[in-house]
Amino acid sequence: MSDPPGGASFNLIRVVLTVSVLALLIGGAVYMYENRASSGPRLVEARGRVTWKGNPVTVGAVMTQHVDDPMQATLGAFDSDGKFVLDTNGDPGAAVGRHKLIVASYEDGGLPPPPRVPTKYVDFRTTPLEIEVFADPSRNVYEIVLEGELDPRPGRGGPPAGDDGPAARANGRPELDDSAAAEPAAQEAPADGEAAADDAPAGEAQALEDDPA
Repeated sequence: MSDPPGGASFNLIRVVLTVSVLALLIGGAVYMYENRASSGPRLVEARGRVTWKGNPVTVGAVMTQHVDDPMQATLGAFDSDGKFVLDTNGDPGAAVGRHKLIVASYEDGGLPPPPRVPTKYVDFRTTPLEIEVFADPSRNVYEIVLEGELDPRPGRGGPPAGDDGPAARANGRPELDDSAAAEPAAQEAPADGEAAADDAPAGEAQALEDDPA
């Protein structure tokens, strides 16, 4: 059975359209991938070491934020010698430019946990630390020395002012009991007075009886 007139040309057009659509999709995907790769920040190897009072900081990590683009953040965990290597979202390196740097090192326990280093170094709003990441990796080696003392930790509170503890409260109870016991004695006084008042009329009656005699 032969194809109807124009059937072959219709099939050819359909094939051409399908191939064209696939080519456009593949080309668009490749363009987006290459554009994304080229538009991302260039990451350069950066490493360093942190010490405080002559000793390496071995717990926690350093974190950085790019001064011009805070979304460009890096992280570098400490090893046993206080050394770190920066990475950005899991990729080795840091973006070229200036970065603010904090030392995220905390004790175990507590809400919030107390820092192991002076407090000014654990907050991007107060840290004085900055590093410059250069295009040449050999220049991106940092020796960071922390200064200052730990902030005093709040102590546990004692008993409220004016309260010397359970012993004082226990000693106060007998005084309350004595005053309560003294109240009945104070109430008995009017009874004696009433008795004296009752005796007075009897004496007057006796005196009247004696007068007529």
